[in-house]
Amino acid sequence: MIKESIKKRNKLIFLILLIGALLLGDSLRKKHYSQVPHPGDTLDEYSFGWLGMSLIQEGYPIAWSGIGAYKEEELKKINVDNIYDGDLSIAPFPISKPWFDHPPLAGLVAGGYASLKGVSDFEDASVIIIRRPFLYIGIVNILLTAILGLLISPTVSIISAYLYATIPSIVISSRLVQAENLLTTFFLISTIAIIYYKKTKNKIYLYLSGASVYLAILTKISGISVAIAVIFLLLASRRKNQKPNDLLFIFGSSIFALLTFLLYGAYYDLQTFINVLLQNSKRFFGAGANIITGLFNQAFRLSRRRLTDGWPLLGWVSFVAIATFDAFKNTKIRSTIIIPALSYLVIFVLFGSESYGWYRIPLFPFIVLSMAYLLDKAYQSRNLIYPLFFYFIPIGALQILIIDITSFQKYASIFKVSGALLILIGIINHIYRKNKFMKNIIPKLIIGIFIGLILVNIYTVGYLDVDAWYKVN
Repeated sequence: MIKESIKKRNKLIFLILLIGALLLGDSLRKKHYSQVPHPGDTLDEYSFGWLGMSLIQEGYPIAWSGIGAYKEEELKKINVDNIYDGDLSIAPFPISKPWFDHPPLAGLVAGGYASLKGVSDFEDASVIIIRRPFLYIGIVNILLTAILGLLISPTVSIISAYLYATIPSIVISSRLVQAENLLTTFFLISTIAIIYYKKTKNKIYLYLSGASVYLAILTKISGISVAIAVIFLLLASRRKNQKPNDLLFIFGSSIFALLTFLLYGAYYDLQTFINVLLQNSKRFFGAGANIITGLFNQAFRLSRRRLTDGWPLLGWVSFVAIATFDAFKNTKIRSTIIIPALSYLVIFVLFGSESYGWYRIPLFPFIVLSMAYLLDKAYQSRNLIYPLFFYFIPIGALQILIIDITSFQKYASIFKVSGALLILIGIINHIYRKNKFMKNIIPKLIIGIFIGLILVNIYTVGYLDVDAWYKVN
């Protein structure tokens, strides 16, 4: 009876904490969402919005492109969000008819919402409207990341939820009308569903995973990575004499999605569709040799601005650590983090293109889970070494972001002294591991560091209004 009441209480605490993370993530994403990133920082947002509006209202895909593969283009200065009033360097939009840069699903989400709100002119498709459905997608992604983390442990689930809800580069990128935000949703759904299918053998989960694969590819061609991840997850658990029906179903979902996109292109203009695909295929070396090292870069790059954030660097350090030391002995880590992340990473490298930050968005849940897993492991083992990375890398990057260099000199001594103190405590703890006092104080310190980081994240996101956004850039 007592054990049951404890379990119920723990479930209630978990639910309250999870709801808190969702509400916090919702609040942070909505704050200054139409100003940061600034309208026009990445003009791709308008392309997706216009595509959906034109498909819904005119039955024909129209948007701007710049790849030079279209027969029919018209240069227009569409002064949406008054972008030409403050920046004369922005070139006119090359409007393409029909537009085939990407599959239509992300555009239908942005443009569909704008159409529901009565927007019928491209110039009225402001980011204050077309970004709103992506704010909701961001909240869904917090929940899905937490559900995937729950497959590891409840603690990992809650830690990852709060990290995903508050990390500045994740919060700000989730406001963008970029296909990768929606692709992340389908990636997470598909991964969760196939793991549950392996556990329960309930075909509903297989069908849900296959549907997510289909929708991921219709969001962006790089959604093929979702199919690759699911196939490898199925292969990882195959036994002798197992029928390949499950693999064929996922493979069939992928082929059906590609055929759907091909039929979509053929319906409007097959030759232009093929020309665009060929032109896009030549973008392999766009990011150059830095495509992998760019993952570790602290700067999240938009087309016109950058955001310096130490969290991605710590995330990749964590990912490499668990891939090296934990993946071989922990099947949960392989299924929830390593296989999905590596599947997207392969497509990320092969597809190339420019080193814009939004291409990294589908990797965010997996590096967040990596950090959450190692932080939980540090807490369970009473080890302060890994939490020190939390203190030095994100805090070091974020404080420079929110405090100018001159002002930072006033706080540098506090940062150094507190850091040195934490290192000293870590050394003492290592020497006196069995000491009762150290066993009690280390978990409290780890919780304190984590709460402190979340508060810094919240402050940073709140600080980044339109004036601060220009200042840090």
